[in-house]
Amino acid sequence: MPGRPPWSQPGTQGGGQTVATQNRPEMAAINFDQTGTVGPNETEETKLFAPEGSVYTVKHARLYVAADPNWSSSHNGHRLQIRTIGDKQALFGSSDYQTKIQFQYGQWVAANTESEPSDPNLAYAKLTNLRATPDSPITMKYTNRGDTAQEEPREFSLICEVSSY
Repeated sequence: MPGRPPWSQPGTQGGGQTVATQNRPEMAAINFDQTGTVGPNETEETKLFAPEGSVYTVKHARLYVAADPNWSSSHNGHRLQIRTIGDKQALFGSSDYQTKIQFQYGQWVAANTESEPSDPNLAYAKLTNLRATPDSPITMKYTNRGDTAQEEPREFSLICEVSSY
């Protein structure tokens, strides 16, 4: 309104209106560091369930699997799938025996044989639509596709918004 100072405009703190200050979402940092051995042609599943009465929505993730230095050229590589409600694949990355698998900043940083989705915008959109409930987890599914065991750790870090119902 003309003649009113800007700090008393409707919608501002000085405008006589209520301003919400306690509406910040609760966030949870979840880390899985898998250190067990994954044998030749074996799969390891790491599942994230939300607590009872809550839903986790992923906002950021860092997924990292090193290539084992003991692997040789006869090794068929390794792969990582991220599956969500209904066991539907959301993200998939694979690398050869010499290359790590890494998803960070909403995109595949290292996955040299295949990455789905390969478009960073679509990968980020799929990441931020991952949800876990008390009954339906987010699953990180790692497969060692070679003839030698994987002895390097698998690191999965997620930042989730927690919604309660």
